[in-house]
Amino acid sequence: KYLYSIIHDISYRIKVEEELHLNEEKMRLLVEGTRELFFYTQDSYAKVTYISPSVELITGYKVKDWIGQSHWFVTDSEINKLAKQRTGKHLKGIKTKGPIIVEVRHANGNPILLEVFESPIIRQGKVTGVHGVAHDITKRVNAEKQIQKDLKIKETLLKEIHHRVKNNLSIIISLLNMQSEKIKTKKDAIDAFRKSRDRVYSMALIHEKLYNSEDLSGIDMKSYIEKIAGELLRTYSYDIKIQMNLDLENIFLDIDKAVPCGLIINELITNAIKHSFVNLDSGLINIILKRSENNENILIIKDNGIGLPEGFDILKQKSLGLRLINILTNQIDGKLEYSNNDGAVFKISFPK
Repeated sequence: KYLYSIIHDISYRIKVEEELHLNEEKMRLLVEGTRELFFYTQDSYAKVTYISPSVELITGYKVKDWIGQSHWFVTDSEINKLAKQRTGKHLKGIKTKGPIIVEVRHANGNPILLEVFESPIIRQGKVTGVHGVAHDITKRVNAEKQIQKDLKIKETLLKEIHHRVKNNLSIIISLLNMQSEKIKTKKDAIDAFRKSRDRVYSMALIHEKLYNSEDLSGIDMKSYIEKIAGELLRTYSYDIKIQMNLDLENIFLDIDKAVPCGLIINELITNAIKHSFVNLDSGLINIILKRSENNENILIIKDNGIGLPEGFDILKQKSLGLRLINILTNQIDGKLEYSNNDGAVFKISFPK
């Protein structure tokens, strides 16, 4: 009788398996220690067998909610169909390149986007499941969308710049022509120059606010009025102590309304500073900008000066500034009202 035996050295295989297990543990510790992504494994039926704790921070669901599930709390988004097809290939042992994008419903109901790097798990030549790493890219995608939106707005704005500049130059030319008709003396010329400078500045400030704004589709009129009111007060209130009381809501206007509105504000403030406090030691100008209940914009400029002359009619005034107020109000489809109430009151209402 003979005894046959076969001895096979498996020490190398055991060593490799130990190193593989050690590497897997290192990877698991690395992934579980981050809040930016989570690690997961799925069996051959695509059911989750393991998922790292950071999934709770990213999705709002606890680890126990995921174990044994295969639907991944996914939405009905079109991109998830492609993700399911990719996972199906991995379960067949077909490797693919690059990440897949999965849209998952957060526990709070909001959709989040995950960038997933996934590959098949192959043991002894057989596919036993898939494993992967998922990274929350929702903020990045939203930021990219906002950048694209801003670029589109800027492109539209750049296309209109030449048109806007041409229109504004035409306005300046018209203003200068109208102003030149009033010049008779050297004093008239100096006064005309100052008024023209202020009007050009009011228009330039509108463009400055627009180009420096995060929202390029509108001009912040609150900050605009604060700046131009301060500039006009420093320019003209050298003979009298004048205070300004500003009550301004956060209202944004597109450039087509902002330019004429800015010129109106310039004329009314200048008129109040120069003519409302004759023979007075001090004065107060109230500027109000608000949104009415019927969604109209309301601009009120009121002073506590000598008031408007009896029988005042803006249409019969020779002053270019007052004529401009009426013309520009019509340009923005507004309604101009004026009265005396312990001083002059000008109220302009115009559509949003």
